[in-house]
Amino acid sequence: MKNLVVVLSLFFAPFVFAQPMQNVRGKVVEKETESEVIGAQVSLLLDDQTKYTAITNENGEFVITKVVVGKYVLKVVAPSFIAATQSVTVNSGTESVVEVKLLESVAEVEEVVILAQKQGEVKNEMATVSAQQFSVEETERYAGSRGDPARMASNFAGVQGADDSRNDIVVRGNSPLGIVYKVEGIDIPNPSHFAISGSTGGPVSIINNKSLSNSDFFMSAFPAEYGNSLSGVFDLKLRSGNNNRHEFTGQFGFLGTEVLAEGPLSKKSRASYLIMGRYSTLSLFQFAGIRIGTDAVPIYGDGAFKFTFPTKNGGQLSFWGLGGKSDITIKVSDKTELTEELYGEGDRDQYFGTSMFATGLTYKKSLSEKTFFTATLSSSLEEQHANHDFLVRSIDTTTNRINIDSIYPLMGFQFKTIKTSGYFSFNHKISKKQVIKAGLNADLLSFNMTDSVLNIGHTAFVNRWDYLGSSVLIQPFVQWKYRVNEQMDVTAGLHAQYFSMSNSLSLFEPRVGWKYTMKNGQKVFAGAGIHSQTQPYYVYSYHRFDNAGNKVYDNKGMDFSKAAHIAMGYEKAFKKGFQIRTEVYYQHLYNIPVTV
Repeated sequence: MKNLVVVLSLFFAPFVFAQPMQNVRGKVVEKETESEVIGAQVSLLLDDQTKYTAITNENGEFVITKVVVGKYVLKVVAPSFIAATQSVTVNSGTESVVEVKLLESVAEVEEVVILAQKQGEVKNEMATVSAQQFSVEETERYAGSRGDPARMASNFAGVQGADDSRNDIVVRGNSPLGIVYKVEGIDIPNPSHFAISGSTGGPVSIINNKSLSNSDFFMSAFPAEYGNSLSGVFDLKLRSGNNNRHEFTGQFGFLGTEVLAEGPLSKKSRASYLIMGRYSTLSLFQFAGIRIGTDAVPIYGDGAFKFTFPTKNGGQLSFWGLGGKSDITIKVSDKTELTEELYGEGDRDQYFGTSMFATGLTYKKSLSEKTFFTATLSSSLEEQHANHDFLVRSIDTTTNRINIDSIYPLMGFQFKTIKTSGYFSFNHKISKKQVIKAGLNADLLSFNMTDSVLNIGHTAFVNRWDYLGSSVLIQPFVQWKYRVNEQMDVTAGLHAQYFSMSNSLSLFEPRVGWKYTMKNGQKVFAGAGIHSQTQPYYVYSYHRFDNAGNKVYDNKGMDFSKAAHIAMGYEKAFKKGFQIRTEVYYQHLYNIPVTV
């Protein structure tokens, strides 16, 4: 019998596998000044049981090795700080790298009541209402998200998505035009492939969730540092690459085939890189000769990168960028017979393409134990172009084939905006209870917008856009936070906005917020603010001709659209991550253009 057991054990031994493991690394910093927190205890919890622990070193860094893959709650506790928790997914392919920001306790005694940070707590400390943090995992967890932050946000209460073909979102009944995307403090152009000029969405997002760290989405009454938006703000954070080891990943999916590489540039300096690229899978199918049901195959590609360099004086310099290019051709002129694979109008050849990129340098440094400085210089491009060629066709009755008798241009346009931007901010911690943040967003915009359309009689071309010019958009802000005690926060701020193209000035845009956290998992909060936004830039450059043949720009003096937001809400957190949140809001829209 003993021999039989030994034989069976040897037979089944090849089928026994060890559980896959991976490392969890990260850094713990003070939330307001981003200085390192030394000696913090970092724990990984599973079902409320501590499974792994580590202590941060003199640089605020920690590493937990040989963690079994799965979903954990990461908890960080440090003396004189409020504990924080966040979810962490440990995968076998790559290390999990996290950054945790702790808020200093205002209590004067050594032992304080710990109020843990819950999932969804926003990174921006000035936000009190209508704000939601999201992680990379959440952009894939929600149904229909497809790794797209905008499609993910459409699952939030009060946010409605468009049809499945686009990722435009409607926030609390507002136009999708009211959405703004920010990266590293800079407003970026619409990050979508096949984007229409002036829109904020498209069929496929250029943003790849694998290049993001935890980011924020604001739906109403956002803090004073956010401007030129009436309905919502995506404040996106690009993650740094792994500075400990090289990692390579790839993915094949319906929306694209992508590769990602990250790792250390120098282990001594802790510099790192992250580079990724994605290309349309459908166009790869076409290249391989695989039929997909239409000849109008969308061709697009996008990418992102971030190089991070710690500086000798304790700062951090990063060089980052993201962008994409897309084209689609619907060509009828090369068809000699009717086919079900023809897509679009049958009397013309259509060519449409878009480009978008944003790149910049970001520098961060603690000027003292109480002051933190951030600066970003950036350049971006947004371009859309299209051409339609009209076909004069006839059918050969003998062969029943289509003949192209002539082709001539019908219409075409190109809208291009180049933007040079600067973002500067100072965070100063006045005391344990008070923090002030002040800064400036400045954009220099250059426009080149042209179009040409054949008139109804097909006898002459008409230009509605033929504009070459520039403008500036300046947005200063200041905001203040007062922590009354461990449970109550009050925020107040001012935002201003000037746009030179229309000579529009919004000098006084107050923002206020209030939040009260109770010990039994309940929270009440409120916020209010005045907000303004420019019109889509192409609207200002539209012209008509007067009787003397001179160009008249009727829209050039159009003022900002404006909105007043008021919101208040209640939240109750239960065990196992379940929570209920409800909000009521009021908004008053004014200075809204009806016809242009």
